[in-house]
Amino acid sequence: NIVSEALTKLNLSWEQRDAVILSQGWSPDGSELVYTVSDKSGRRVLIYNLATRTSRTIAKGDAPAWSPAGDWIAYETGGYNAGSLRLVSPDGRKHETLLQDPTAREDYIRGPILWSPDGAFLLFSRTLASDPVGQLPHVMEMSTRREEELPVDNVGGIYGGSLSWAGKAFSD
Repeated sequence: NIVSEALTKLNLSWEQRDAVILSQGWSPDGSELVYTVSDKSGRRVLIYNLATRTSRTIAKGDAPAWSPAGDWIAYETGGYNAGSLRLVSPDGRKHETLLQDPTAREDYIRGPILWSPDGAFLLFSRTLASDPVGQLPHVMEMSTRREEELPVDNVGGIYGGSLSWAGKAFSD
């Protein structure tokens, strides 16, 4: 993965040598990189500043996605059979839970998480605990926090299938 190679060449550092970089994404202005590190302590969302060559942890979670306006980073927490969909400000000071731990529904949130180009919608998947390979795409309207399952076939296994935005596809 080219981004992972670039991160390694930028001399990113973390506490344990056995850490792995998972998800990555550029800030809208290209000055910073948000990424997930997985190590013995779990998964953390960090931001790497290209100018200062420093990283800072902003949340515990995975699959970060920077909003088009740059004011929020969406991410998921938990992992298998648990997890929430959350927002954090790039400075790590403001947090908002969009969807609380959905274990009562017997499903969980799974990345990747994608913002619509205008920032009005958030696209993510729910995975059924009874079928951990299948992913059901959902969209959330950010102004109302209304969530809907998209009427499409199963997106694919954990390593298969993908979601992307193609114009303004979701409207009432």
